Amino acid sequence: MIRKNDWNLNFSRQHPLSIYIADFYCHKIKLVIELDGEYHEKMEVKINDASREKYISEFGIKVLRFKNDAVIDTIETVLTKISDTITSIQIAKMEKAGSKGISNRTTGEEAGSSKTSPLGAGGETGSLKSSPLDAGGHTGSSKTSLDQFPDPLFGGAGEMDKPLPSLFIIKIGGNIIDDDTALQSFLKDFASVNDRKILVHGGGKIASKIGEQLGISSSYINGRRITDEATIDLVTMVYGGLVNKKIVAKLQALDCNAIGLTGADANIIPALKRPVKEINYGFAGDIKTDCLGVQSLEVLLSNNFTPVFAPLTHDGKGQMLNTNADTIAAALAVGLSKNYQVRLIYCFEKKGVLENMEDENSVIPLITKEKYGQLLRDKKLFEGILPKIDNAFAAISNGVKEVLIGDANDLLQNVSGNSFGTLIK
Repeated sequence: MIRKNDWNLNFSRQHPLSIYIADFYCHKIKLVIELDGEYHEKMEVKINDASREKYISEFGIKVLRFKNDAVIDTIETVLTKISDTITSIQIAKMEKAGSKGISNRTTGEEAGSSKTSPLGAGGETGSLKSSPLDAGGHTGSSKTSLDQFPDPLFGGAGEMDKPLPSLFIIKIGGNIIDDDTALQSFLKDFASVNDRKILVHGGGKIASKIGEQLGISSSYINGRRITDEATIDLVTMVYGGLVNKKIVAKLQALDCNAIGLTGADANIIPALKRPVKEINYGFAGDIKTDCLGVQSLEVLLSNNFTPVFAPLTHDGKGQMLNTNADTIAAALAVGLSKNYQVRLIYCFEKKGVLENMEDENSVIPLITKEKYGQLLRDKKLFEGILPKIDNAFAAISNGVKEVLIGDANDLLQNVSGNSFGTLIK
């Protein structure tokens, strides 16, 4: 991934452009770089890529597209193409700025002369020897540091802004947990996501089934479980034990170094027992968002662990608490957003937020606060999706880069620049 580069340019990872997500984007020169896997060989995806390029080109944005194999096998060719493209873009911008502006930056040489590098290196504009692609280290070393020279186009080098590393926080619900085939398919895709990631899972129906065998009845009000003393023991055993450890074991079998957690582990998610108002929800937990143990999570992430969270928190006094998985995912996303570019993805059984519940293809690609208000006024959203959207906007308002709601089957697309589903911004 492009994290540091020798062009003195800042490329953002997984950058939103309208309703699309670019693998890498530099705003200074309006350049998108896409790295494509085998998925992009499909005809329908190629058509989507072409349509996407045409759309963003209308905003003056240039797109470079490379296959992953080419980046690995012919890195120097890739770097040369990127370098030449950057050079041509910067020359064009200087020419557009006018000969007067350019002559102020030259030292007696003809404006636009090839002796003046648009990269500010004071020499040739050919390909750079250092690799900006962070694929196991640099492939060489640049003979001249660009930090030593001012950039004639952007007015001085200085230190390049360091983009935050990317992080995916992905939540799956009971519909996946309860279906062994769907769960295995999802976990296979999840394990193949080659980036920092956290999985948050719901509980599914298995707790109710086991509860029946143990003589513990389930009670719900407005679709929410009432967690009495017997039930908190039950869900701790099932969510934090059986469900969580089965997921971890399956991920380990897929070479994903998963570690199963609840909010009590390393005091990562402390919470308060929900106060009794009109309804007594029992041992339900409301997260203390200002007390999250994000440092412990960062240690795990930096050592290539993949945290897998069960929907359980604790009160710091020895009591486990049952907590909504959507809320846990949003809280983790907010807590980690200071140190990561976080994309929060809610996976469920629909392809996104539907404008018409009778039409599976009526996915709303983008929901802003204004659009959400209109949808609510028009009563076009089914009630079950509202908590997810509310959690999404709460996360966005507190530093999370973006939230996407989509089908679990579309996970690989939704961690790439070809997002399906509904983007919340």
